[in-house]
Amino acid sequence: MDQIVQDVSELLDMLQAEEVSVREEAVEALSTIDSDEAIAGLVISLEDASANVREMAADALSKVKGETTTALLSDFLGAESITTRNLAAEILVRIGPEAVPALLEWMSSDDHDVRKFIADVLGLIGDSRSVDCLCQALWDDNINVCCSSAEALGLIGDPKAIAPLIEVGEKNADVRPLAIEALGRIKSPEAIPFLLSNLSSGDPLLAFTASEALGEIGSPQALKELTELISGDSVVVAVEAFKSALRISENVSVDIRGHVSGERLRSFIIEGLLEEDDGISRFSLRNIDIWRDKGLVLELLASVGKIDSITWCQLVDQCRHIYHDLDQMILQQFEDANLTDRMSLLDALLGCMRVETIEKLIPLASDSDPEIRIRVASIFGRVDSPTSLSELKRMVKDPVGHVRSAAYRGVGWIGDAEATGLIITGLNDEYCDVREVCVGALVTIGGQRIVDHFTNDLQTTDPERQRLAANALGWIGEDNVLEPLRGALSHTDPQVRKAAIEALCRMGEAPTVDSLLALINDENETVQRVAMTTLAKYHSQDATSLLTPFLNEDDLWLQFHVITTLATINSTETKNLLKAKAESGEVALRLAAINAIADMRDESMIVFLRTIATDSDTTIVAAVESAMSSLQSGATR
Repeated sequence: MDQIVQDVSELLDMLQAEEVSVREEAVEALSTIDSDEAIAGLVISLEDASANVREMAADALSKVKGETTTALLSDFLGAESITTRNLAAEILVRIGPEAVPALLEWMSSDDHDVRKFIADVLGLIGDSRSVDCLCQALWDDNINVCCSSAEALGLIGDPKAIAPLIEVGEKNADVRPLAIEALGRIKSPEAIPFLLSNLSSGDPLLAFTASEALGEIGSPQALKELTELISGDSVVVAVEAFKSALRISENVSVDIRGHVSGERLRSFIIEGLLEEDDGISRFSLRNIDIWRDKGLVLELLASVGKIDSITWCQLVDQCRHIYHDLDQMILQQFEDANLTDRMSLLDALLGCMRVETIEKLIPLASDSDPEIRIRVASIFGRVDSPTSLSELKRMVKDPVGHVRSAAYRGVGWIGDAEATGLIITGLNDEYCDVREVCVGALVTIGGQRIVDHFTNDLQTTDPERQRLAANALGWIGEDNVLEPLRGALSHTDPQVRKAAIEALCRMGEAPTVDSLLALINDENETVQRVAMTTLAKYHSQDATSLLTPFLNEDDLWLQFHVITTLATINSTETKNLLKAKAESGEVALRLAAINAIADMRDESMIVFLRTIATDSDTTIVAAVESAMSSLQSGATR
């Protein structure tokens, strides 16, 4: 015991050190000692000049709990520093119900700031034992204490507070808005008469707060008065009344549209969508098909840049099923839109452009901005018409590679076999992305001509064409291309070898074990990795024993990839191999093994990890701690 006291005394002295790191070390040590003196030291650290020291102390105190902690923290609620007061309040909230008895005693403090902070804390803790004390505090001499007590009672939500809240709301005009808000949170119909009287009081603040509270309660008894406010002079109150009426009407299946003038309703809908109000957005989107108001839709389309992207997509999707001429409505907004909004408008056209209006997009196919041209090419590809195909054939010659990609992709979507020759020419494009897109387009069109072309390309001497051919044949999946693909496994170019492995796997014809073992010895690291992954996936029963010999190779990268691959094979043999690699050897390989153990997501491996958690190498220790944390939390690393 004497040693502990001495240690605490030394640590308290360290809290006065100039170096932040020393004070941090002291706080960390104090957090492990169960004594009133240690707790006092942590509380003192709440006023440290370093934010990190303060946060460390706060975190430690929130875990210690107990009467000593609560008592000492309560003193700090009256500190001059607002930062210290807030931090003390935050810790007390973290401590939770255990802090309530001491906090209730401190509600008799002479300092009104302390009483106010304690009321706030009690509300956030949410313990019903606080209700009686807070109800008395509604009549405190200090108005801030009264308001905080009303707010706290609303957060706690105990029905015992309804009558006291109504009484103080009727007698104290300063507390009334907070009392109304609290009654809404408690959600009891008992409060409705009081709330309705404030709804019709003529005071905009009270009407607004009462509208919100009635919406929280959700009783249809309030619908009549709420709908009357919707047409009132105060737009702010009207919007809140509208939102509350919406919430109630959704619960009781009542249609409130007849209670609102057309112009007011229209303004609510537009403003609600622009301000991203979920309640109004849902109502608006759900009723667009009922209103069939083109003027409203045009106004919303004109607000494209002001509506969040999700709501915008939902709006377009709803309108697509209602207005056959939505494409024309969107194009009307295009001329005056800025670049960003033009992009959104073109995205909207993707799903609603018609053959009869496609010609209106032709001028945009030559727009100076390549992003515009890319989107136009995508739209052409979705509309199967001679005009679309003609424009796409022209756009595949665009100077910008991404535009050419979009154009070739569009030709593939249309699927015109006569365009096959045009797409084949794209396989020689200078940009890799264009070449890849052309492969996809040809695969989409399909047919024997495509198969023959890629089979022939596989026999050429151009590695890039052979790579593309292997990729394409894997997607096409014809049995007669298996042998050429197997032959490509020994091609001189590593990218062709890799493409051949992946193509055979896509066809469900993974290379044989012997072929894969040869490829694991490949000179190219990427080919090695793909071969190992394929072996583990398609020959999992034998993969561990087959990969084990490679752990004795001199090539560290080869060993590294073997270890990473073993993580995908969940077997006792694999776990033992990874344990052995994690215990000793090259640091890089040990780290790889530890990370592989974490990737296996097997909590039983924590026991082993603890045995190497005291390794002399700090990087190993850090990796072990990270792996154990990952396995304990079950989070994906």
